Amino acid sequence: MPRGEWKRTDLKTRAEQVHQLDIRKMVMTCDKYTLIFRNGCIHVQYHVAGDHLHIDSHLQKVGIERTHCHYGGYRKWFLCPQCSRRSAVLYEMNRLYLCRKCHDLPYTSQRASEFDRQLIRVRKLRDQLKCSHDLSVPVMFKPKGMHWDKFEWLKIHERLASSDYLKAMAAKLNI
Repeated sequence: MPRGEWKRTDLKTRAEQVHQLDIRKMVMTCDKYTLIFRNGCIHVQYHVAGDHLHIDSHLQKVGIERTHCHYGGYRKWFLCPQCSRRSAVLYEMNRLYLCRKCHDLPYTSQRASEFDRQLIRVRKLRDQLKCSHDLSVPVMFKPKGMHWDKFEWLKIHERLASSDYLKAMAAKLNI
């Protein structure tokens, strides 16, 4: 192991790595069985009875709550079976669907270092500018349909983000 550098060996399972049950993508019909496709091949079978969702394949019952939206209508939420917290997404681990906090699942972005976050920021800006991720290639042309003001703003912020990234890379390499 290089001197002065700590390697993480206890990587936690991240939220993006486990199966998610998203209430915004579900077909909620009363008292009918509906199938959700899981990774394109496995099915999760559930049925709705009143204000509860019964997950048949896991023998689990999850509460559903509605909140009113400001401009009319309502939004549905799962109630976590363990902590009763409202959640739009439940995650499956150990054959239980619980919220992200109860499973103690971090997002991938929470595990990224400052160096990696800056690289992601530069790539997002360069994607908006529709140019290469290669920092040696300058931003030359405005994407079709983009306003000039936005193009200039993105170009300035891309230059600042690139210089921050290069400074962080130099610090990491002790240059």
